[in-house]
Amino acid sequence: MKFSTPVCLRLFKFFIASAAIFAFSSCSNAEEEGTVSLNIPSSFCEQIAARPPFSGTSTGGAATEMKVFVTGDYEARKTVWLTPGDNITLQFDGIKVGSYIHVVLLVVDESASSDSCIIGISDEIPIYGKYENSVAPRFNTLNLSYTDAVNAQGEYTSTSLLLDRDLPGCTYKWKFGSGPTIITSSAKCTSSPNTTMGFSYCTIYCDGTEITTLGISRA
Repeated sequence: MKFSTPVCLRLFKFFIASAAIFAFSSCSNAEEEGTVSLNIPSSFCEQIAARPPFSGTSTGGAATEMKVFVTGDYEARKTVWLTPGDNITLQFDGIKVGSYIHVVLLVVDESASSDSCIIGISDEIPIYGKYENSVAPRFNTLNLSYTDAVNAQGEYTSTSLLLDRDLPGCTYKWKFGSGPTIITSSAKCTSSPNTTMGFSYCTIYCDGTEITTLGISRA
């Protein structure tokens, strides 16, 4: 079969256009996932090991456990041991472009119940393309406390348990003494005025996994 020149030209343009679409599609597919890299320098490991309550357990090269959670449109978790002198890099791959995530890092003293722990939270990380997003940990102490609400007559109307910052992507289970368990997505929970405080606690969950429990007793 013989094609005239105009037909050949149209076919040639069709094949060029098809090739361009295929190439664009291939490039798009190659850019569908990104990576987040968490870098923990040796100076940071030394700093954590020197802070109470870990200073007594991290001397002589012993390691301190840190739990790492990625929350948001992509969820993952890892455990890393912080040993003085180590440089540690954790990498999370296969995160879809268009995702928004946070990295939550938690160092907990497992030997005793406490009203505080050491926690680090990244800013929100948008995944734009197939390049590495680097996260440097910044740590603060996360504290559990309580406050009372009092009316004009000086009567207690309610008691609230609260954390001093919210953890993105996490949920909380609250317990006021012998009262019922309350689950919220807020870092604060308020009880009825007749609830007995006693020993109360907040259990924190990331990605449906329990990460720590902070407890407090009314003075």
